[in-house]
Amino acid sequence: FEWDEACSTIQALAASDNDPERIRSMFQVLSRLCEESRAIHGLDEYEDIQSNLPLNDVVLTTVLEAWRAYMRKAYLKAEKDGDTQQLAMAEFDPRTVLRLVEDSMNVGLARKHPKFYNMILSTLSASKNHDESLEFAKEIFAKMMESPLRRSSINAYTVQLMVNICVDGGELETAEMYVEELARMYNIQSQRRDLQPNPPMYCALMEGYCDQFPGDVAFDRILELFQEMQRNCYIPSSPKATAMCFSRVANALAECRDHTDSKTAARAVVAEMFETFRKSHGLNSAYEMLHALSAPRSGIDVSKGTVADHQFLVLDYLSSAKKDNTESKAESVRAISGKLFGSILVNWRDHVRDVFSSAKSTELPCEPFEEDLQPQPLESYLGNLNPKSISQRIEAYEDSEIVQPNSATQNIVLSALKAACDKSGLDFGHDIYYRMLTRSNFDPLDRKHHPTITTVQEMVQLCTSCGGEDSAIKADQYLQQLKGWFEKTKQPSFSPSVGVFCSVIEAYGQSSQPEALDRIAKLFSEMKATCDPGTVNAITYTRVCRAVAQCDHPRSPDVARGLLDELCRRYEANRSKKRGYLLKPNKQIHAAVVGSYLKAERTEDAGSLSKDLDEFAERRNDPKLALDEELKMWIPQAHQRRSSDIAESILTTKPGTLRPEDWAVATGFIASLSRHDSKALKTAQGGKIRQAFSILDRFADDAMKIKGAKAAFPYLSLDQKAFSDTLRLWKELLVPTDSTEKEMADLDPTSVIERIFHYFDAGLIDSTANYVNIVLGAVQFTEPPERAPYCGHGFFERMLEHSNYKPTITNKHPTKITVQALLDLWLGSALPEAPGRAESYVDELVRWHEETKLDVYRPDPRIYCSVMEVHGACSPPEIAFQRVHQIFQDMKSMCPNEEIDTITCTRVCGCLAESKHPDSGDAARRLLDEMLDSYFNEGNLRRKPGQAAFSAVLKAYGRSGQADKAQELVKEMERLAEDTGDSSFAPTQVHLSALIWAFAGSGDVEKAQSTMLRMQKDFGSEVEMDAWEGLLVAWSESRDPRSIDKMLEMIDWLQTSVDSKQDPKAITSSTYNTLMSAYGRQGTVESAEEAEKLFKWMSEQNDVGNKPDKDTYKSLVIAWANAGKPARAESVLRVLCDKIIRGELDATLLQPHLFNTVIASWANAKQPDAALRAASVFKLIRQMNQRPAVVAYNSLLWALARDTNQDPASPVDQVFQQMLKEWKRSGDFVKPNSRTYNAVLHALSLSKQPEALDLAERYVEQMKAINVEPDAYVYTTLMNVYSKKQKPDRVEQIFHEMIHRFKAGEKKMQPTSHTYSARTWAWSIGNNPEKATSVVNEWIAAANDGFVDRKPLSREFGAVLQAWLRSGRPDAAEQAESVLEELMKSSSGHPNSLPHVASFTGVISAYAKAGSQKAGTKALRLFKTQKKLAETYPGIDSLQPNLLTYSGVIMALLKSRDPAVEDQVAGLLEELALKEGSFWRKFRSSELLEKLRTAVNASTLLSKTALVNSCQKLESLAATTRA
Repeated sequence: FEWDEACSTIQALAASDNDPERIRSMFQVLSRLCEESRAIHGLDEYEDIQSNLPLNDVVLTTVLEAWRAYMRKAYLKAEKDGDTQQLAMAEFDPRTVLRLVEDSMNVGLARKHPKFYNMILSTLSASKNHDESLEFAKEIFAKMMESPLRRSSINAYTVQLMVNICVDGGELETAEMYVEELARMYNIQSQRRDLQPNPPMYCALMEGYCDQFPGDVAFDRILELFQEMQRNCYIPSSPKATAMCFSRVANALAECRDHTDSKTAARAVVAEMFETFRKSHGLNSAYEMLHALSAPRSGIDVSKGTVADHQFLVLDYLSSAKKDNTESKAESVRAISGKLFGSILVNWRDHVRDVFSSAKSTELPCEPFEEDLQPQPLESYLGNLNPKSISQRIEAYEDSEIVQPNSATQNIVLSALKAACDKSGLDFGHDIYYRMLTRSNFDPLDRKHHPTITTVQEMVQLCTSCGGEDSAIKADQYLQQLKGWFEKTKQPSFSPSVGVFCSVIEAYGQSSQPEALDRIAKLFSEMKATCDPGTVNAITYTRVCRAVAQCDHPRSPDVARGLLDELCRRYEANRSKKRGYLLKPNKQIHAAVVGSYLKAERTEDAGSLSKDLDEFAERRNDPKLALDEELKMWIPQAHQRRSSDIAESILTTKPGTLRPEDWAVATGFIASLSRHDSKALKTAQGGKIRQAFSILDRFADDAMKIKGAKAAFPYLSLDQKAFSDTLRLWKELLVPTDSTEKEMADLDPTSVIERIFHYFDAGLIDSTANYVNIVLGAVQFTEPPERAPYCGHGFFERMLEHSNYKPTITNKHPTKITVQALLDLWLGSALPEAPGRAESYVDELVRWHEETKLDVYRPDPRIYCSVMEVHGACSPPEIAFQRVHQIFQDMKSMCPNEEIDTITCTRVCGCLAESKHPDSGDAARRLLDEMLDSYFNEGNLRRKPGQAAFSAVLKAYGRSGQADKAQELVKEMERLAEDTGDSSFAPTQVHLSALIWAFAGSGDVEKAQSTMLRMQKDFGSEVEMDAWEGLLVAWSESRDPRSIDKMLEMIDWLQTSVDSKQDPKAITSSTYNTLMSAYGRQGTVESAEEAEKLFKWMSEQNDVGNKPDKDTYKSLVIAWANAGKPARAESVLRVLCDKIIRGELDATLLQPHLFNTVIASWANAKQPDAALRAASVFKLIRQMNQRPAVVAYNSLLWALARDTNQDPASPVDQVFQQMLKEWKRSGDFVKPNSRTYNAVLHALSLSKQPEALDLAERYVEQMKAINVEPDAYVYTTLMNVYSKKQKPDRVEQIFHEMIHRFKAGEKKMQPTSHTYSARTWAWSIGNNPEKATSVVNEWIAAANDGFVDRKPLSREFGAVLQAWLRSGRPDAAEQAESVLEELMKSSSGHPNSLPHVASFTGVISAYAKAGSQKAGTKALRLFKTQKKLAETYPGIDSLQPNLLTYSGVIMALLKSRDPAVEDQVAGLLEELALKEGSFWRKFRSSELLEKLRTAVNASTLLSKTALVNSCQKLESLAATTRA
């Protein structure tokens, strides 16, 4: 290992960028150095040794300095981001670094010196996690105090750091204790200089008292500490340190809350500081005092007023000292820099502005400048810092030459005066302006004293801000003076700028001068003539336009419009030139012109302006040149204010008195709603829509009365476009928002439909289906998804009735547009009956088209695709796949070939993907190949597959579990793009994301990860979130032990994008939902608890995007259900329901699958009250105004079927009959399916009712009658029913029926391992061991051929074995043993596939009962086989021989005549004597041992006495163990 190379590496890393990777590398090299150093010295443990390596402290110091710099930046960033815990910096935790430092010192890599500890303490002092930092700092300090070596003890800097940390942590008493301990050590150790208390630690204590204690307590204690500091500490030799010390004391005193003498005491400290400087450092170092006061390093917030007061006090002292030195000819004092003095004045100006801003908020008068007006309310705020005093001080400083004369200083004072907004401020500003002229002797060339263009600018703005009748005239006078100076000197610095002209123009805009508009026009013309054209930009025009708009003159709107037009012309002419973009009209000038028009009530002209700007924006292809949505909204709002009076007058007219003229006004009002952009109206015009419907209601009522009286009808029908636009606006207002949801509650689609048909009958509107079609599109916004299609179907029936069911009346009859709207509603419902309803609408369209031959009824590809999408979303995979294929063929036959374009084919591919059928991927690929063939070979551009088509096929492959084919398709896309040169074929992020989802669906995490790496390589940090979601899902569904850690790593990485604002939406609730799903798949209580912690964290977030949504609740419920805790899952559900009832949460969070999951969880629980709890949750569905779906019924049926507290047949049948009634009443939403009947049959299999068999057969026939085909699971359950009723022949009959139907092509009838298990048990219960053995052998053969998923397990072999043992045949034991051998032969090593101890014991007992001469030998051989098998699988207790096994072997041996029996029995008894206590507790061991002793005693063995004694000892051992 190269020591020099390692040290050089650390030095090189220290010189590079300060990033985490650099720090990590330095720590790694340092750790390696420590390891090598320890190895050189041969140390196994850390010991104190003297460093004898060619190294010094530089290595460790370099690493710590780099780490400290990085951590301080990290702490600042964490504070900025609001993360006070700094959780992201655990890798460089100070505790870890301390261990590395001690390691380095212990192995001799560095000296034992306090500076290393101090560097860690210095880092801790920067942390905002004060409590944790303080605790760790105390540990470090205690460790330093315990060190026996002098050089590793503390020094003053150590205590200073500890004091800072204690003060930040709020432990002032502890901080003072450290200072006292340091002083004691200083006195004990011969006043070592490095142990002398220093001023910074006292200053930190003073600031702590100021910040944490009331004013009186803090003030007294600060003074005491100041005196103590002066006694115990030396004066710093550095002027900067001296200034910083005194400034911190002064600031601490000044900021004592509510203490009357705090300011005076602080000024006294400043005075003492000045005297100290005079004596110790000289006054030429005075700038250090000003710097220290302007940038206080303290733990308290120092006000700008305190800083300004102290700085001006120092300047006063300097000015006085300068005069004294000049008179006494002492050392001269040089002037401070203009930059420093300027910063002092700017800080004071900001203080004045803050004071006036606060004064305005508290409604205090603003007149602090006239000293003869007493009392002045703000005088207590400004005191001697009022502008008049500061101006005089500036002149005094200039006279004493401590600052160089400069007009800029007085300009800052003028700038501060603008905050007053008062005439007194304007008057004092004029005084300053006049004094500047006087001090310059009115010579414009005196640049030190004479006003500049900036001075004039400030004075003009002062006139504008302070107002007054003559403010504009005064501003104009200042401008004329500036022009005079320019004429006199010809200096460009006096040339009036655009800013000065605009300020004067704004002053005229605010004035009430009658000639203001004319004067503005002249000034603007003069500005354009004299100023650089490049400076007259869009901002200039905006300022002038605003001033013009403020003028109360009839010509103001026209002048403002002229300015805007001029700006547009200039922009159009110069837009391509350099800096031409500065002439681009902006929102502000648009607002000024529009506001001018609306102020003059010229809304038509404002609307014309909007259209002109739209045309201008379209011509220049720049949307920003048009009015934005907010400004466009102003125009209809103003227009509506004018028309609202008209509407109100109509509504207040008495019924029956409306005139035709009123109808004309009403139609104009309704038409006005459609003249403007609906988006602009949306936030403000909901009331206008309601007025429109109310007006139509009034006229409809009057019209019906006129019709009834058979009088002449006076009204013309409303314009169709106007009413259609009104309906569309109403539809947009129905989109749920906080502002419109309640406002439009009374105008729901049903009430609007009733109104429309009422208007039809009254003749106010022409009968047309378009109106109803618009309302159909609005149903989705007001009705729940499952109810919306039924509501829409009601409108459909109403249209049929209105047209007398005659499709020839096309203006009243539903058309394919109506059907399309209905299909959209059924698609969103996800109801099981949706596909059937959708196809029925298409059948109606086909019938109407055949009857009328009208194109409005001919189904187009859009209709067919919508039906396919309904099947994809709502039908089972098998049915969906078949129907999509068939409907596509129907579409080809009904629609012209040119209508079946790329979009249509892409939608079909999407439908195939949604079906999730195993063959959907191949089917979608065939359609894609047809599109490619049509495009390349036939040149059909309308069939060219777009990116969406490839994406749909990739999704189809992914959802059908064919990720490998999806990967091949991506490669095919790459080849197509390369061969054709058409980049539209190249895979994009969307396609690679779909590939990741495909790998996620097939559980191939590694390939999903590699695809993500490719995306990161190709697209960098702009990888779409869909890809990350896919990768997260891949890990979530992988069940990999590392999945949670991997997902957390990805989320942490995505969080960096959120923190850096690169992608604020990189993490949403969907991300956390995926993580919660991963917790749920773990299936443990611990993982469910982690999911609940995550849920609570999400609930506490302020960001709506991270709040729990419906998927969050679903994942949490599933997590508890998978953990086997149905009560916790139910608790989550009930808490959600309670919050919805109380209105705390939205009802959309309550999804049906939540109830289904909880009920299913109770159905799978093995608890006595599981069925009751499931029924309780089922009742909750109706209590929450929801409909139980078929899944909920099925879960409840299974819970009741598994209830062991009662015969399950009756309660299951009761619920099933209720389900049938619900189905007949509500439709296919709750139609029973095969799982329903499976649960019912399972209950009958457990029932003891004599009619169970008849009911089972009846239910199977009922299934067929309602078109629910039984599958293999139903037949298997039916076989179980007959099996438990000892009807094996019927079981075999059902099995052979299944085989026959499977061979005929019904794949769902393929027998499963459960089917073979039912057959096995049927013959076993029927006491036919030969048949049972035959079935098991048949089963093994089927498993070997891959026909079923597994071989028989120990429980099925056990059933056969028991059948043989029950048979009583002479060869029963041998046959049972052969079955046992077959079981061991087919075993896979899994506990469920291994023989159980009961199987061995049963066969051994059978040998014992047989009593043959070889029975003992066979039993013993089998016993040894069992022991050998148990040794092979030591962790499986069910293989270990028990007392019954031993007893059976001994009994069999006692009946044998083998000479070796005595030794064998003795050996077995000795084995029993060695067994532990748990062995004896499993059985009634005393009874077994007594029988065993009796049998031994009755035997003819020679050593039976000894054997009997052994048995007696075993009885004593068993009795002792049980006790």
